[in-house]
Amino acid sequence: MTSSEIKAIEIAIQKIKDFEDLSKRVQSFLYEDKGQLDKGFVTKYVEHYRNLYPAWNTKHAIHRNFGFYEPKNIDIY
Repeated sequence: MTSSEIKAIEIAIQKIKDFEDLSKRVQSFLYEDKGQLDKGFVTKYVEHYRNLYPAWNTKHAIHRNFGFYEPKNIDIY
């Protein structure tokens, strides 16, 4: 590999790592909670979704298993 290819890979790795940091993708008022009475949008949405769709944990299990959830024989692909 050339030095420019190595540098390009290093930049790509850093950009991918930056996506893990929510503050680099989303404005802070959407996810920061300022207390029990002033919750961020993401927290409010998650709470609403959990109340509206009781199968919240099943959805997460499907995502964790890349679309397959054996206990309920779910395969979204």
